[in-house]
Amino acid sequence: IADGFLWYECPTPGLMVPAGWTNATVCGADAVCVDTPGSFACNCRRGYIGDGQRCTELDECAREVDNCHPRATCTNTIGSFTC
Repeated sequence: IADGFLWYECPTPGLMVPAGWTNATVCGADAVCVDTPGSFACNCRRGYIGDGQRCTELDECAREVDNCHPRATCTNTIGSFTC
């Protein structure tokens, strides 16, 4: 629910929606809206973790979930990492 409106699906690009509304107002800024039967879900973008409303950047290097070679240096970047 936002501003008194209840969404049952993701806003369609180009569809008339209330002024000031974007996908980011339905889902968090670092999330994507995914239609599901009769509803929708907000999923954090790749490289982010959270509940779809609040997504924080995942530090793959600190969590040691990168796929860098053991002798390479992992460097965290926004939404990803480099080796």
